[in-house]
Amino acid sequence: MAFDRSCASVGCHASGGQKPFLDSGNSSRIIGGSSQGSDLKLVVLGDVEKSYLALKMLAPDMLPQGAMIQGGSMPPSKMGHTEADVKAILDWIESGEMADSGL
Repeated sequence: MAFDRSCASVGCHASGGQKPFLDSGNSSRIIGGSSQGSDLKLVVLGDVEKSYLALKMLAPDMLPQGAMIQGGSMPPSKMGHTEADVKAILDWIESGEMADSGL
């Protein structure tokens, strides 16, 4: 589960940790949800550039021109995430599909 491995570890975005909660079963709750670091929605299905979560996951040199994020990119490099997990989450956002396929 990409969210569990890359986002929802203890002290990060697991239920009861920092919002938004990104552990398994919560991904549908972030669609259209507000972010704390931007006026952008957390996830706008089908639109990576308008999804704050996606912008936080992009490498700084991959951010669209004018895009602003608060703090550093996510997940932090110390988390042991894989590029495949990040790609799976970004692909889910870009696909526009409501089902998260077990992210």
